[in-house]
Amino acid sequence: MKRKIALYMAFVLAAMPELYGCQSVFSKNETEFLSETLNTSSVLADETISQTEYENSEDENIAFFYQKDSRWENDNLGDSKYKMNDSGCLTCCVASVLAMSGYSADDLSENYNAGDVNRYFSENNIYDSEGNMLWEKLENLTGFTVEKTEEGDISNDLLDNYLNNGYYPIIRVRVNGSGNYHYVLITDKRDGEYRCMDPLCNENKTVPLSQFKNKIYAVRCLVK
Repeated sequence: MKRKIALYMAFVLAAMPELYGCQSVFSKNETEFLSETLNTSSVLADETISQTEYENSEDENIAFFYQKDSRWENDNLGDSKYKMNDSGCLTCCVASVLAMSGYSADDLSENYNAGDVNRYFSENNIYDSEGNMLWEKLENLTGFTVEKTEEGDISNDLLDNYLNNGYYPIIRVRVNGSGNYHYVLITDKRDGEYRCMDPLCNENKTVPLSQFKNKIYAVRCLVK
């Protein structure tokens, strides 16, 4: 009887989706081996990242979006049950890229924010029923091409090439380097250190990639 219970618990644990991850850069039709709900669960409120004090005028040109901003924190991702405050890190990163790239659309106000972009995406069916971002639909809507790089092929040369060409890589990391999955945006490189716009940071300043132990699990970059 104990053996049957142990086997049953092992099966249940193996089948459970990750409960406290941020939104995944992988859509359902991109890779079959990832859990469909990997991207839809919340980052716990107490996992908001402690910030490294850093002041630099270069941060003034960056579009900062905080996923827990009261203006949009309770907005759903499309028709899914998931909201910006717990699963909106990827949307914030994409919104920042669009804003800094000068993207405009008739359905977006001139000085749009992450909440506006989420509504825009929701109205144009950019999310599936689980809140996953559908990259092909995003490409068709915005005119950007999404370049995808997996963990084994990520290098400093790849990131530097994007930055040198005016692009901003969206990267998958873990909170504080070892916690739940999370998405941040590399905005520049200073003194050999990559700086990131972090949707869990409620201050308008970048954080160093070293805050995530310099470990990147995937890259998605919107290019023209």
